[in-house]
Amino acid sequence: MKPGKKCTVWEWIDEEPENMKPIAEDTLSDVADYLIQVLEDVASVREEVKQLKVMVCVLILLVIGKVMFWG
Repeated sequence: MKPGKKCTVWEWIDEEPENMKPIAEDTLSDVADYLIQVLEDVASVREEVKQLKVMVCVLILLVIGKVMFWG
């Protein structure tokens, strides 16, 4: 680039743009509450998956027992 010319690729901004609004605290609180609920839901689903895995294993054992012993 030649001396005295402006760069047209980058624009340096030291201040926040005027149209940028700060995030309200109640909005952050709502997001935090939502994330907490999502994490609780995930924990609940994981527990249900564990229970279903146990039930599937029991059913498989019952089927194997029926085939082997009660033919």
